[in-house]
Amino acid sequence: MPILHTIDSEKGIVLSTWVGEITDADLVESYQKHFEDEQWEPGFSSIVDLRTAVLNSVTDDGLFALFKLVRSYTEGECDGFASVIIASDDLARELTEKFDSFSSDQFHTIEIFDDIQEAYKFLRKL
Repeated sequence: MPILHTIDSEKGIVLSTWVGEITDADLVESYQKHFEDEQWEPGFSSIVDLRTAVLNSVTDDGLFALFKLVRSYTEGECDGFASVIIASDDLARELTEKFDSFSSDQFHTIEIFDDIQEAYKFLRKL
């Protein structure tokens, strides 16, 4: 699976590393398994590293399916959480902004960074 989730329960952070070609099916299957992991808890912040992902096959429908899945596991379960995205190209930034646009009520915070250390610094400030 080209998406690897590493859970740090002590810090309440999930690091999701996307590697290689990513499809809509990869998004849904990977995050479904992630949310079913007994270590995951609603409210964990996430770092999504897209630097080595090839995202040409990800569609608006796939992004919306991922959005609905995330929402189904987090809505009403936590007051909000933060996702930081490590994106080094325009397509990754565009897909991140599109994902964020699906939420009219801003149920979570999304920030985009070029550097993973900056992402961790941002999460420590929350």
